[in-house]
Amino acid sequence: MSRRTLAATVVALATLTGCSAEEAQMGALAPISAVIESFTPASGRTDPAFAQLNTLVLEAPRLAAQAAASLTTASREQTRLGAIYVLGLTARSPRELAALRRALGDRILEHRVIAAGALIGMGEKEAIPVLIEALRRTGRLPFSNVSEAAHAAEALGAYTGQDLGSDAEAWSDWFEAEGPALTWDDTERRFRS
Repeated sequence: MSRRTLAATVVALATLTGCSAEEAQMGALAPISAVIESFTPASGRTDPAFAQLNTLVLEAPRLAAQAAASLTTASREQTRLGAIYVLGLTARSPRELAALRRALGDRILEHRVIAAGALIGMGEKEAIPVLIEALRRTGRLPFSNVSEAAHAAEALGAYTGQDLGSDAEAWSDWFEAEGPALTWDDTERRFRS
């Protein structure tokens, strides 16, 4: 959805319903939710479905986050993936962060890993065990050439300052020893023990 289309939708809703622009903007959630709900990525280098999500994130990040927050528990796997992807880029409010945290319990590990990769960068300690679990995997992130283990190792190293590579046992031992004392340093954007 282009910015022009989104603006036209908001104006049309306000005109037709006699509501305020803010109320109309909330009505614009329906077409944004529809984009996320119908997310169907294709294999290949250029994916129109991801491009559409990225356009939503760039042009209407708050609306995209609001819409995605209600879709992380959708029954359709690809809808959940789209919602988690959008929230990983846009989550700010307590409701949006809670929805992304819920994704840590998704039945599909790849979805949990995407959520954890975003949450660790927001100072959410509960993401660390999911990333450690991903170090033991050989699969790739959905529609990516990046392995789950490489993504997890990079995120863990960047946000903890530890240099344990892809050694899941070393990370498990470190987290068992340091996890309870970890705190988030907003200035340096990393965990400290």
